[in-house]
Amino acid sequence: LVGLIFVTRGGIYWFELFDNYSCVISMFFVTGLECIGLMWYDKSTWPSFQREVTKWTGIELGLVWKVLWKFIAPGLIIT
Repeated sequence: LVGLIFVTRGGIYWFELFDNYSCVISMFFVTGLECIGLMWYDKSTWPSFQREVTKWTGIELGLVWKVLWKFIAPGLIIT
């Protein structure tokens, strides 16, 4: 029933609105939940994530990354 708006004369305009904005909003929502889940939900998740990143890439995640993902990234996503 919601898809009927796309078959009207202005359907392509509605499609462009949905295509441009619905994906971006859901991406911000999912990214925010990832930041919250990684940094705030369980305290043992971050050290485990650090070990996995080091094992996979050889790069050690220090305090800068922790601050970025705990405070800066969620703040930027909200604003």
